[in-house]
Amino acid sequence: MHELDQILRLLDERELMRAVGSKHDDERLRYQPASLTVGSFAEFERAIGDYYANHFQECVATGAKLPDFEAKQRAKAIIEAAYREKGGTIAEAFTDASDGLNGGMRHMFDLIADSLKQESVRNYVESVIDRYVTPVSHDEKVEIIKQLIALLPENYRGGIDTKHPERYAHDYKQIIQAFVRIRRDAVRPFRRL
Repeated sequence: MHELDQILRLLDERELMRAVGSKHDDERLRYQPASLTVGSFAEFERAIGDYYANHFQECVATGAKLPDFEAKQRAKAIIEAAYREKGGTIAEAFTDASDGLNGGMRHMFDLIADSLKQESVRNYVESVIDRYVTPVSHDEKVEIIKQLIALLPENYRGGIDTKHPERYAHDYKQIIQAFVRIRRDAVRPFRRL
């Protein structure tokens, strides 16, 4: 049970913030644009590229300098994907940035910061799980599934084949992450008290 205890401890919400999240939040707060609007698409690209490069250098690859074209393209891809999720386009993002609507450039920087933070959290979670469960060891995967099943209350085991945990070994990472999310959601109301 030692491996599972360590995984659950390191994937606790507070530990995630300490290990990964807070540096992204702090960097976003530190970066204040000279203007909340832009006058041209070239200025828009330059501003989001500069922010991406800065955030990447400070939080993801400390000290690494991205070429301007790469920072611009990565930033545009993040913003375009965020706007596409809501039925928008990069043209609408530019309009918001040039008019200062919907948060203007501040919102663009928030989108980039959130995306980089989410990526870092995903990488951290994967690295924690890989540290305690060797991805090529079927036996370790089965053992961690057994440990997770043992933690479930009896009334939550319905539909789970507890006698054959090896059936779930292939999906061990997703199962661990789901368990962590459920546990986090269950504890969250008590933290407010």
